[in-house]
Amino acid sequence: METFTEGEVYTWCEKMSAAAEHSFVVRGELFKASNDDILQIVNRLHGIVHPKVIDRREEEVGQLSAALIATERVLEREYFPSVIAVPPEHGRQWKIVWPMRPAATLHQDPFIQNRRPSRCLPTTPPQAKSEETSATADVLMAAMEKLVSQFVKMQPEGSYRRLRTFSGVTPTLAGEEGYDTWRDVTLQYLEGWQCTDIAKKQRIVESLKGPAMEVIQAAWRSKPQSTSQDYMAALEDAFGSPEDATDLLYKLRTTYQDPGEKMSDYLYRLDKLVHRIVSKGGLSPGEVDRCRLDQVLRGALTQDPIAQRLRCCDKEKIPHSFPQLLKEVRLEEVTLAAREQTPKMVAAVALKPMPNCSEEELLKIIEKQGEQIAQLLSA
Repeated sequence: METFTEGEVYTWCEKMSAAAEHSFVVRGELFKASNDDILQIVNRLHGIVHPKVIDRREEEVGQLSAALIATERVLEREYFPSVIAVPPEHGRQWKIVWPMRPAATLHQDPFIQNRRPSRCLPTTPPQAKSEETSATADVLMAAMEKLVSQFVKMQPEGSYRRLRTFSGVTPTLAGEEGYDTWRDVTLQYLEGWQCTDIAKKQRIVESLKGPAMEVIQAAWRSKPQSTSQDYMAALEDAFGSPEDATDLLYKLRTTYQDPGEKMSDYLYRLDKLVHRIVSKGGLSPGEVDRCRLDQVLRGALTQDPIAQRLRCCDKEKIPHSFPQLLKEVRLEEVTLAAREQTPKMVAAVALKPMPNCSEEELLKIIEKQGEQIAQLLSA
């Protein structure tokens, strides 16, 4: 068993009539592990579907043993680890050995092998040599393309920004994130990460601790083949809002602008609520902008100048997307604030008693006061 090679595994598969692309061998201290124990540990690997122990090779106690396992699907070997972590009573780790077809051996006459080719007559025609060279180049190009694609696929997994820690403890501990903030950031990262779902699950798990980790462990025990979306759904059920889509839609319709609240702050509140409804399945992503704008026009204060301007405009001309609508609202808020801060200069005019004078003098006084009034108005 010490020299258990890939070729021996392939021969073992042929002997047991097992497809090589569906099979593999676990090698380690298996003498204390039953078939059920082996399948329970193997089931933890991603991509394993209905495994079965086809055959086993047992040796003396303390020596290595092997078990041939076959599955219902073709196994993608690049996504499997080389060793499997197991409990201490089974040796702490088992090695995975894949079947590999042995290279064909050419049996030729020793006299022909040792004989030198004639210099006058070429052993291979030039046309055959060119065809053989082009075929070799095609094989090399295909191998290089596959290697480059695998390298590009694996490159983002080397460095990434880790998620903030979340434990689910209330009140939120120092250095941690609340669930709503952690969930929004995590969902955005999950869409941007170009890696396998196994890597996504690992990155989610490494950011959790305490009650949040216990929730994920319970979800994994109930469904070992859970995906990253299953993990997020389990956390949402445990720490998210218990309100369903109907309750959230009613809450949206009854969310109004508070007195003294800026229109931009009101928009932020509505946007968070609308996206919570989408996560619960109450709205489709294409209905978000229309639903948000309808509630802005319905729930804004009547005396709010920005709301009055939006209600007077044609509904089709109002920007529906959140960034554009927020930009227009903030520009209006800046303009209103600048108007309120403009100082109003009012000059006090002291009224003097009208002296006893003639009609000409009175006209001159009125003309002079008219000039003063015109200067004040121009100022």
